[in-house]
Amino acid sequence: MKSVPILLVTISIIFFITFLIDIDQYIPGFSNYLPFMWIPLLGIEVYRSIKYLKNKSENEIRLRSNNDSYLNMVPFILGVLICLCSIVSFFIDENEKMISIFFIILGLLLILQGIFIIPSALIKKEKKNLYFENGKQKHFIEIEQIESILFTKNDLRLKIKDDTTYFFQHLELNQTDIDDVKIFFRKHIDKNIQLG
Repeated sequence: MKSVPILLVTISIIFFITFLIDIDQYIPGFSNYLPFMWIPLLGIEVYRSIKYLKNKSENEIRLRSNNDSYLNMVPFILGVLICLCSIVSFFIDENEKMISIFFIILGLLLILQGIFIIPSALIKKEKKNLYFENGKQKHFIEIEQIESILFTKNDLRLKIKDDTTYFFQHLELNQTDIDDVKIFFRKHIDKNIQLG
């Protein structure tokens, strides 16, 4: 459900083409309106996040990682800065009121994107397997092979029957998240769950 890379790739390609070709030579004034292409893309991103957060799947749980704190702060801060600068520009520059309004909308969408962020760490039950993803760590583990589960506020450890232990670190769990994880594991697998 992470579509941020698609958004970043799309924006990067548009900017790259614009500055590589000097598109203003072919479409005069196009580069002035290039930032407004973000508005529908950010609108779609915010809509997807809200839709996902309202309709959470029964077979998966998402947990906050340390990176999520930064990921939701960056668009929030950029949104506030863009809104403030656009409001000042709206009252100072009489000729560019429409552009200021578009930038205010862009800033508000960035603020919403920072508020409605989807946690990046994922635990998902797929048939007889559990799928774990946290950053670059991705593992499929057979439920029958899990011997015990230990989790703390910062990590999750799965001990497998062959004495292998999988670590999922850099989590940022509060008590509600810990309770949700316990409920998820008790619902989908009946194993020894320990709090560390």
